[in-house]
Amino acid sequence: MKCLISEFLAKEFRNLVAFRYVDQDVSISYEDSISRAEQIHYALKKMGVSKGDYVLLSTKYEHDWFASLVALASVGAIAVPVTNSITRYELSRIGRRIPIKYSLSDTEFIFRVHQSLVQTSELDGVLSLDVIEDEIPVPLLPHFKMLTEWGGKRDKLKVPKPHQKMTCHFTYKGFGIPLGVIHTYDDFCQSVASCQPIFNFKKGHRLLTLLPCYPVFGLVTNLLYPLAYGCELIIQDKKVSNILKAIENYKIDHVNLVPALAEKMNFEALKARREFDLSHICFVSGGSHLSEELYERFEHTFNVAPLQGYGLTETLPVLTNFPDDNVKGTLGKMMRPGVSVKILDRHGKDVPVGKAGEICIKGQGVITSYIGGENFREQLFRGEWLRTGDIGTVDEQGNIRFLGRRLPFTKILANMVDFREIENLVSEVTGVKSSKGYIVVDRGRKKIFLSLFVTRDFQSSKEDILDLCKERLSPYKVPSVVKIYQSSYRESM
Repeated sequence: MKCLISEFLAKEFRNLVAFRYVDQDVSISYEDSISRAEQIHYALKKMGVSKGDYVLLSTKYEHDWFASLVALASVGAIAVPVTNSITRYELSRIGRRIPIKYSLSDTEFIFRVHQSLVQTSELDGVLSLDVIEDEIPVPLLPHFKMLTEWGGKRDKLKVPKPHQKMTCHFTYKGFGIPLGVIHTYDDFCQSVASCQPIFNFKKGHRLLTLLPCYPVFGLVTNLLYPLAYGCELIIQDKKVSNILKAIENYKIDHVNLVPALAEKMNFEALKARREFDLSHICFVSGGSHLSEELYERFEHTFNVAPLQGYGLTETLPVLTNFPDDNVKGTLGKMMRPGVSVKILDRHGKDVPVGKAGEICIKGQGVITSYIGGENFREQLFRGEWLRTGDIGTVDEQGNIRFLGRRLPFTKILANMVDFREIENLVSEVTGVKSSKGYIVVDRGRKKIFLSLFVTRDFQSSKEDILDLCKERLSPYKVPSVVKIYQSSYRESM
């Protein structure tokens, strides 16, 4: 079993490039990455961060994600990864469920959300990874420190114990509230180790990094796994532009996809009006389901069949199609020892092969409870089995096929979108009797539509509803279209 931090510290990697930022023409070695982790580790200890403390983590750059996560694991703190686009409203809801004691981020992010942190948590310290010369907001004065204030001092990293809590991600399951998911250091070590027999990364392999690192799919497959094997991460500032150009220019070996990126690559190839043979590259799709139609177009355009995988925030990656056994239209088979998957009916009984039921998972690294999910235990678990909320079938060879969702949530660019969260938010508007969020697929892309059913005292406009959503929700949750219906069910202007 690999011990991640021991692998990151391996002498054979020290002079290799770990991160290459294409648009900035900047390269960061493994040696530099470990040095930065040691500096952050020193600063965290001096600030008083200790084992079991919840630390909000959000950074712009992948090398800071890596260094910060390693430093927090070494201290024994629990990282709470969030997107840079998280709003004060969303953050305050997380802060009410766990005591965030520290924040580790870029200064711009800290300044934008500091009021929510101060109001919802007993904040003991804020550490900025970059330099700021502007005036610091008053509420942060007693807590604010910059990494540069410690004069480059470093502290040797420590290997965590296997069952040490490492991260607390928040996810949604259709109940309108964020639910906390705890994973241990050993969970990540096991998950990373299970990837290697399938994808066989080698020292110096290049992975084009197109996905955010804060969700577990990006964290495991785009950051921890490749760096544990001495790979080089190729990173573009404009992550959804010129994908094919970057693949050719930097001799890419591996790309992790979500459906929207597969669509973008197909579009780029169509626009280029020439053939592309990418059969030498390993493409893995996860985060969201890759439809059979999109799979076939991708395979036809690039002469390569992507390997569809599957996992949840609650499980880390668990299923995959193997290179020598890639079954189109399926999520593949179990990739981790000690983990089991079943298809169960609404009574918790096994269903026959080929019959639809709910995908349920149990085993090592699969959570058995949520933070904030006590009231939904029956909907979230069936005995020791985690109910994924996804509907599927299993064939005689053990391949799982995804058919849809039982609960009202979806994924957009690998980000969780809970329709009930949106519906609950707009229900606060005077005159809204009920609402319904749903997905419409337009040119291969998911768009959120929101229908409002209102009473006569409703005085707001569609623009007012959208402004409210933009203020309180991350951009990927904001509806593309709002439709307003009076009680007579005729659409309002």
